[in-house]
Amino acid sequence: MECLTQLVGLEGCTEGNEPYKLNQFVSESQLEELLSDAYQTVDDWVIATRKFAAQRLASDVVNKVSSAVHVETLLENNIAGRFNDGKKETTATNYAGIYVHFYEWRAFVKLQLNNISFYGNYDGDIEVKVVDLLNGQELATTTITAIAGEVVTKTLSISVPIAMRETDIGIVYDASSITSYKTTIALNGCSTCSNAGAISRYATFSGMNVTSSFLLGDKSSRNDTAGLSVDYSFVCDQEQWACTMAGKLGLAMLYKTLYELFNSSLNSGSQFSNQQTTNYEQNVERMTSFEYNYGMELDKVLKHARTPDNICFSCNPKIGVRSRLPG
Repeated sequence: MECLTQLVGLEGCTEGNEPYKLNQFVSESQLEELLSDAYQTVDDWVIATRKFAAQRLASDVVNKVSSAVHVETLLENNIAGRFNDGKKETTATNYAGIYVHFYEWRAFVKLQLNNISFYGNYDGDIEVKVVDLLNGQELATTTITAIAGEVVTKTLSISVPIAMRETDIGIVYDASSITSYKTTIALNGCSTCSNAGAISRYATFSGMNVTSSFLLGDKSSRNDTAGLSVDYSFVCDQEQWACTMAGKLGLAMLYKTLYELFNSSLNSGSQFSNQQTTNYEQNVERMTSFEYNYGMELDKVLKHARTPDNICFSCNPKIGVRSRLPG
């Protein structure tokens, strides 16, 4: 959530160029006294707490929107790459694997790779790369330890943001010296059918070869996936959507960070400083004030916001936000 964390900093610490400074409300010396044993410096504490506050802020944005419209989360879960009963060997001279073309681009979505499998006549480690074929960038890597004649599966936690554009992703490995068993995209698992498989409502999947440039122009089709299979999900990425409002969320992010700093210190119990004992009630009042101001600032932003009209939202109304004053 860099789009939110970069909004808030501490004068003389963090990156130094954030537009909203914690020093407006609390001095560094006060934070020094509130610092718990979990962190060595105020800077470390602020950076960690700022990251947590950004995650909570993004979550609160989605939760408030969810009270007015239906928000989708999991769009689809399926398997791309089906193993055949027979062991028909196949090879490649370059990188080979699975090509994903995501064409439902009008929403903020993530491609999540949940696990990956390899089936081939090979023993040893295989480095699998997830690449952006539009710019050749390597997005993630993982290593599968293959065992000849066995399907080897590895659990993953790889997430690829798809930010409002058609996206071309490759899931490939250097197959030049590796013999795999022919694996097809299609559910029927045929060994001679075409490379395309209609397994998704949002993307096309197919087998592919590509050079080490990992560019779309250097890609060619193949009628199998070179022994690779992935369990994937398309998930709505509401955090990316929240980032589109980052320019208006600066004050909310500032108050949320302040609240989380005071909350973590006053409730940690790991250190009894002057700020935690002598000034405890005053700091509780300040923490409560930060929490209230955070809610007010967030409501101001969302009061006139409109949800996008896409697969992740069921409609496009104004979001009605009501605030109740304390007491």
